[in-house]
Amino acid sequence: MSDSTEMLKTAVIVEDDPDIRHLLVEVLEAAGFSTVSVGNGIDGVRAVIAYQPLITTLDVNMPGIDGFEA
Repeated sequence: MSDSTEMLKTAVIVEDDPDIRHLLVEVLEAAGFSTVSVGNGIDGVRAVIAYQPLITTLDVNMPGIDGFEA
């Protein structure tokens, strides 16, 4: 991979449970991703727009905007 590709390896994690969110951060960072993690769907949508990640994980069962709506 080129250096520019490595810089684009960003993951957004949208998870309301802090323990699961932390676990996902650890796993994805170990796989070489830089991570942005948020605790609700509204912030998740904002993060995806702002960071344009290579991958996104969404909790489908969150209060407010869930993973299906986001």
